[in-house]
Amino acid sequence: MIAEKLGMTLAELRQRMTAAELGLWSAFYELQADQQQEAIKQNR
Repeated sequence: MIAEKLGMTLAELRQRMTAAELGLWSAFYELQADQQQEAIKQNR
């Protein structure tokens, strides 16, 4: 999912990012999804 969102292949992602960077992107997209879900709930 992260590779797709960043426009990379999985191989590119593995070559270009450290585990720490990958963890930060994962946290970012998780937070973004949580915020979108909260916005959906509030608009109901």
